[in-house]
Order: sequence, then C-alpha cells, then structure tokens
Amino acid sequence: MTATNPSFEPLLGQVIIRAGDKIALEDDRANSLLQKSLSELAQDRIHDTRSIPVPGRDDNPAFIIHVLPIRRQARDIFSRAQAMLVVTTSDRSLRIEASLLCELYDLTRTEAAVANRLLEGLSINEIVAERGVKRETVRTQVKQVLAKTGCQSQADFIRRLASLAM
Repeated sequence: MTATNPSFEPLLGQVIIRAGDKIALEDDRANSLLQKSLSELAQDRIHDTRSIPVPGRDDNPAFIIHVLPIRRQARDIFSRAQAMLVVTTSDRSLRIEASLLCELYDLTRTEAAVANRLLEGLSINEIVAERGVKRETVRTQVKQVLAKTGCQSQADFIRRLASLAM
C-alpha cells in the first residue's frame, strides 16, 4: 500500500493493512479473491481489471474493490506499484466539487452549493432550513442552476450530473 485518500478511511476494519503495507480484506471469500488476484498479478498472469465484491457488515457498506494492473507508460508515474486498487462503495454520494460546477456551468459558489444539495437528495424546503434563507431565494437559485445546466427539472438535473459525481 503506497497511498490512500480520505474516502478510504471509513473502510479500515473491512480493509486491513498488514505488515509491509500488505492489504487484506476482513471478509474471507473476498480476501481469497483479492489475494489470488494480487498473486496472479505478481506473476504477470493477469492483464485486465479484476473486480471483487465485498459484502457489507453491521453498519459498514458493501463495496467493490477493483484491481487495475499498472502497465506500460503508467509505470513512469507508479514506478513501485504493480496495481492500483479502486474502491466503489454502495453509499457513494452524488457530490461534485463546487469549483468544477462553477467552471463547467458558470455557477456562482452559492448556486454550486445548492446544486450539490440537490444532488444529495435534499428538497428545496430542506435546503431552506439548512441555509437559513427564504424559500423564494432557494427557488430562484434552483431555477438559475437548472437554466445554466440546460435542465428542465430537478430530476433531469440529477440524471445529467450524476455521471460527473465522484
């Protein structure tokens, strides 16, 4: 294990980092699949992505861990790595960095914040309560977001922008 991002931290417990930065999974079946994939990768026997489902337990979400072999020019950047592990959780939120929304659609910072709250599933009334502003203010901001993104409705907006969410 070379590096992780902050989104990885809630998975610790289900994902175990062992001595020598070796990775393992708490779930026996998933761990067996992961270890087999990593072993085959070390022997240069896999060349495509392997996706391993990891069931949720207790309050922990289910997730999929994707083993992406590092090949060719990618070795220039990831010189010590054999693979990149990418985790997709089932509780992934639809949130887009505000600065990206501002750049892509010429939204103001406030409009980008409202857009993200819509993507997270909040209603206009919930946004009003959270922001402490008048309902008409939020309605106007939502209308601006829809107009600037070329969407006809909130559902259209969510459908269109969901593919951009990280």
